[in-house]
Amino acid sequence: MKTKPVFQSVAGTAPKLFAILVAGAILTGCENLEGFTFLNPGEETAEDASADGRATKLIERDVEAPDVFSATEAGLWDGRPSLGGVWVAHPDVKDPERVIIRNVTNDKFVIGALFRRERDNPGPRLQASSDAAAALGMLAGQPIELNVTALRREEVPEEPVAVEGDEIAVEEITETTLDPIESTAAAAIAAVETQPAAPAPKPAPASKLKKPFIQIGIFSI
Repeated sequence: MKTKPVFQSVAGTAPKLFAILVAGAILTGCENLEGFTFLNPGEETAEDASADGRATKLIERDVEAPDVFSATEAGLWDGRPSLGGVWVAHPDVKDPERVIIRNVTNDKFVIGALFRRERDNPGPRLQASSDAAAALGMLAGQPIELNVTALRREEVPEEPVAVEGDEIAVEEITETTLDPIESTAAAAIAAVETQPAAPAPKPAPASKLKKPFIQIGIFSI
């Protein structure tokens, strides 16, 4: 009886075993790659945008809105202290507003509130609070022309600020040190050359005496 070699049966099952191992590796790799973002190229996280420096910071600022409310007419502070801070009142107001109040005569301005005032009150239609009058330089009982304009908040991109590291071209300055001995000698020579010449000495005057002698006598009495 002929027997079949053992190595031939193993060789026959090797391709099947290899195919099973390869398929398992592919499935495992697909499961591990599900969390990577390159599989979804259309999506981008907020961290990616901020890392690229493309995130824009918005800031709020006040802008005048004359279409909401604007009036330029006489205003009055009656001289009495009032509560509520800086505000003005006008009969044409429907809802409270945030406004900028200007004193047309001295260009002073302040930001405050705008309220509705009853129409039957006597005097100018614009009534100012005591705090508003102090900020605008208004005197009690004296009407003065005011401009009141509503304000609105809007968001605008923040302006870029110069960062550290921006270099400015500066002309290079070179310094040279002088030898102390040579510089001192040169300064001494220059000082001597710049001094005026000394005048020549005058000759001694000639004596007019025939016998230019002096006799000295010493006596005890």
